[in-house]
Amino acid sequence: MTAGASSAEELVANTKLRLTVLQWQPVKGDFSRWDELSGEFSVSTKESLTLPVAGSISVAGKEPDVLAAEIATLIQMKLGLVAAPSTRVEVVEYPPIYVAGDVAEPGEYKYRPGMTVVQALALGGGIYRTSNRAKKDDIQVTGELRGYQIEMLGAQIRIARLEAELAGATSIAFPKPPLDVEDAALVAQMRTQEELVFASRANELQRQTKSLDELRGLLQGEISTLQQKIEISEKSIATAEKELRGVEILVGKGIALASRQSDLERGVASYQSERLDQATEMMRARQSITETTRSLEGLVDKRRTEVSLELQTERGRLDLLKVKMGVGREMLLDSMSTSDGSEQDVTFSILRVKGGLPNQFPATETTIVQPGDVVTASTSNVPVVARPEAGIASSTSEPAL
Repeated sequence: MTAGASSAEELVANTKLRLTVLQWQPVKGDFSRWDELSGEFSVSTKESLTLPVAGSISVAGKEPDVLAAEIATLIQMKLGLVAAPSTRVEVVEYPPIYVAGDVAEPGEYKYRPGMTVVQALALGGGIYRTSNRAKKDDIQVTGELRGYQIEMLGAQIRIARLEAELAGATSIAFPKPPLDVEDAALVAQMRTQEELVFASRANELQRQTKSLDELRGLLQGEISTLQQKIEISEKSIATAEKELRGVEILVGKGIALASRQSDLERGVASYQSERLDQATEMMRARQSITETTRSLEGLVDKRRTEVSLELQTERGRLDLLKVKMGVGREMLLDSMSTSDGSEQDVTFSILRVKGGLPNQFPATETTIVQPGDVVTASTSNVPVVARPEAGIASSTSEPAL
């Protein structure tokens, strides 16, 4: 059985991959890692990988899970295995992109999955302008966008934890982590923190519930004991009343003393008073059980109410961050134009190497960049007539998890 991390990005030359090969050991009852076949490898300029045992394999147009399956089959054939080993192919690092042309800071930049042309230009400081202040504004907006993205990642993870609490789940169903190595590490840290909060709150609720259950059990035991005492008291009362009736007959005949009758009457009254006290204690114990049960039910309802309010607040915060992200992107695009009575007519192009052959084609702000691309921006000043509002189609999109 094979598995792999899927990605929309192509495995172009210089993409660094991590290959993990596992073999099931029936005797030990677990998987054993084949270190000789595992490791990190880079895609060659011919879009292929050279691996131990498996040899050379093409990666062109293949996603990691498909590539993992082919590697497993090759290893099985080369080693004559009965079953194919379990393999996993993960993207460790994509090759950088290059921003060139009329940008403030042309050069090499780290690639992020899902990056668009306008985001690549933001890394390069935006379209070149003589105003240093405009350049600083672009840098500030870019930093704010990154901050919003991190906050959105955290909000999505907290929402997943709160939804799990509200549903009474035993674990958190987190969204799929991002492929970007830096963001994936950050998300892993956020997940760990939320899992600790999830476990702590679950343990607290469990302790409170257990305490109330134990109290209710003690009260039920007390009621059982009181019932036994009442039964004994009723028997004592019946015996004393029977004896009293006999003495009353003897006193009436002058055979017994009246003092004997008085003593028995006081005994019967004492038994009846004791039984009344026991019945009162039983009523109090039953009332305490009712209050404990009400507290137990209220504890769960209170927690659900608190979690619902937190979830509503966090979702509202996520929506606000989406709006801020959209406004920030609009500002970044708008700031790329000049402010001297004319605007810069910007055209974009991408140079992409495919199959060892370069291919250059026109692009727009929302064109998705691939690893290793060279993004070029060219400008020419044109008079301002009726400048349309800048916009990005994905301005409110959520960061990938």
